[in-house]
Amino acid sequence: MSENNASVGMRFSEIRKQLGYTQVQLAENLGTEQTVISRIEKDVLRITDEMLSFFYDKGVDLNYLFVGKGTLMRENKANVHADLYGAISLINQAINKI
Repeated sequence: MSENNASVGMRFSEIRKQLGYTQVQLAENLGTEQTVISRIEKDVLRITDEMLSFFYDKGVDLNYLFVGKGTLMRENKANVHADLYGAISLINQAINKI
């Protein structure tokens, strides 16, 4: 397990680049402005829930983003999605029994 002592904004920038997005492209995908992305990368603004969800869906390890520990990408992305779908299925079954 590696550790990255950079700021959250610097890791945000690293993740954006690793995913292959420019600031403009990421902003468009998130429905925001490029200046917002720039200010997050400079640690002026905080990351929104929508951004976290976007990164999570792309397989980013959010622990890496916030704490700088672990790896940039989750190793078991497919398993995480399977677990989530399984949990949703169980919840739906329970709701249907009510």
